Amino acid sequence: MSKFKENLVKSNSDIKEMRADALALQAERAKRRIVEKLEDEIIDIDTQISRLNDLSPKNKTDLAYREDFNAENWASTLQQLLEKKQVTAIKLKIAEESYEEWFGGKEKK
Repeated sequence: MSKFKENLVKSNSDIKEMRADALALQAERAKRRIVEKLEDEIIDIDTQISRLNDLSPKNKTDLAYREDFNAENWASTLQQLLEKKQVTAIKLKIAEESYEEWFGGKEKK
């Protein structure tokens, strides 16, 4: 029997299972992308914080502080980045927990 004919004579439960598999895979991948995006955001924020805190002189023989340093801007930007990191970390925790709930194979209690 041809594959085409096999598909035509499949039972309703077989067809339903094929559809469920396809939808489940799409949903799991979409949810995983959300988790990965949030992980990437945290890495980006950490990189920005690291750059912000690089206050060393422009070259290794210079002992003077950087002339372009502005304490108010530094403090404000650092605060914003730390707040953004906290919010993103909370979102990531929610995303990871919901991924585990829906796709981790654990039974709901």
